[in-house]
Amino acid sequence: MVGVDPGTTAAVAILDLEGSPVSIHSGKNFSIQDIISFISQFGSPCIIAADVNPAPQAVDKLSHSFDCRLYVPPTNMSVEEKNVLTRGYSFANVHQRDALAAALKALEHYKAKFDNVGTRLQEKGLLNYSESVKYFVVKGYTVEKALEILQEAEKPKEVEEITPEPVKEQVNIPELQKKIADLTLTVDRLTEYKGELENRVKMLEDALTEAQRELRLYDRETRKEVIESRTIKSKESVIKRLMEELRIEKEKSKILSQENEILKEMQILMYSSKDTPVKVLTHFTKEAIKALDDKVGIRSDDIIYLKDASGGGTATARELIGKGVQAVITHERMSHLAEEEFTGAQIPVFSEDEVHLRAVGNAGIVSKDQFEQACARWKAHTQIAEARVAEQQLEHIIDEYKEKRTKDESQK
Repeated sequence: MVGVDPGTTAAVAILDLEGSPVSIHSGKNFSIQDIISFISQFGSPCIIAADVNPAPQAVDKLSHSFDCRLYVPPTNMSVEEKNVLTRGYSFANVHQRDALAAALKALEHYKAKFDNVGTRLQEKGLLNYSESVKYFVVKGYTVEKALEILQEAEKPKEVEEITPEPVKEQVNIPELQKKIADLTLTVDRLTEYKGELENRVKMLEDALTEAQRELRLYDRETRKEVIESRTIKSKESVIKRLMEELRIEKEKSKILSQENEILKEMQILMYSSKDTPVKVLTHFTKEAIKALDDKVGIRSDDIIYLKDASGGGTATARELIGKGVQAVITHERMSHLAEEEFTGAQIPVFSEDEVHLRAVGNAGIVSKDQFEQACARWKAHTQIAEARVAEQQLEHIIDEYKEKRTKDESQK
């Protein structure tokens, strides 16, 4: 029984079918290949479980990789439910807690079936087969068929006298499973999505060509007579819809290609002394920040470009500050409260014109020299502003002191 919590920091909780922990592990950048290798060390699972509905794509892929059942709760599990289920268990972080809760929820779902297996085995005096029979029952076998398979496997086989052959190298099953998983997951996400879009564009072009061909079959005189007919109207409506869908899909494919090129360029620029990569945040909300973090990761010293700075306030600014970002670039001015929060954290906020930003999709680039110059100007401006505030405070203190001296002298 395996519970999985995917993400930037992924976690896996492995339980036996009695509910006892076998292993609980988590790690940053814990990929699907790594998870498959980790689980394979402990055997083959009969159930992979998620804590949300629908199951994340990564969890679904894991169940297919091991050819086992996928358990998904009826609704997303709440934090309270997870805390109740995992009470009394040891775990290191919330990711491990979520994975453990998913496994325990699946175990709770199968409890009645497992109890029935235990009762029937106790009647037969075969409780020693409990764990194995439960495994087969989850796979879809009856208790009788599972016992038949297990007892048949235990029967001694006739030993034939054969000439010893040279010992062949044993196949490392876990290693083969890992290699299979690695090969299955080598397709890059962007390339895969681009291929799907291109196939969709081709289908739409073919459908449009066919519709136009059928329309041309009507000669001019016939079309004049039947132009108002339902058939022609329907075909023209289909053509119009197909043309609009084709336009949208082509635009998506174009944007994706541009984004793919920018991402490739960013990988090269990681080692360049001329340019600095920028990550694009579409909206200034906690949800958008989480989505970007899950997709490409927000790391210390990242430069973030806000395409839409509206709607964000103090709490949203603190989300980015907590990630340790280096600077923020905006398409338009953000709220005064949010900008004050960044300034207080010594994080500069620039307009895209100040640093000559180039951005497409989720990626962008700024000139390293221009960015450093902008940072220097921002720092100097900030120091001047701080000096003015300090000067005003000092003048206020002096004025208060003079006023007090004048008052004291008048009372003498």
